[in-house]
Amino acid sequence: KTVGLGGSTVSATVTRRLTDLGMFVFRSYGSTEHPSITGSRPSASEDKRLYTDGDARPGVEIRFGPDGEIISRGPDLC
Repeated sequence: KTVGLGGSTVSATVTRRLTDLGMFVFRSYGSTEHPSITGSRPSASEDKRLYTDGDARPGVEIRFGPDGEIISRGPDLC
C-alpha cells in the first residue's frame, strides 16, 4: 500500500508508524493555486520520503520572498 501525505504538517511519528505497518509513505507540498509544487520520488531514500516534502516537481520553479513567502511557477499553476 502507498500513502501520500500533505496538506498540513506531518509528524515523524505518523510517517514512522505508517512505515512500521508496512506502507510505502511519501510526503508532498502544494497550495490551492499550485497543487503539486514538491514531492518525493519513489526512488528517494526513506529519510527523504518520511521527513521532507521532497524536491521541486518537474517543470516547477521555486523561490522565496523576503518575508519567507513561497513563490512558485509551473505547469499546473492556476
